[in-house]
Amino acid sequence: KIRLVAIFDRGPAQTLFETRLSADQTMRELKQGRVRITATVMETVELHWWLLSFGPEVEVVEPKSLRALMRKLVSDSAKRYRN
Repeated sequence: KIRLVAIFDRGPAQTLFETRLSADQTMRELKQGRVRITATVMETVELHWWLLSFGPEVEVVEPKSLRALMRKLVSDSAKRYRN
């Protein structure tokens, strides 16, 4: 299990108001309509795919290892579209 901290745009965050990621999920509204979500979740390939599915509408803050993985996956994907 990991302590996921991510910042979502308001649209995707709306679904997490109704369908929580975990019993300990917290949500805090930030400036510009973004929402900081903290939840204890299992780190799985499905979690990675789910987070990537939001594209630029989510930023993983913690854990640092997951943030680094997301950065690498997004960077590798962007390289495929350079030409």
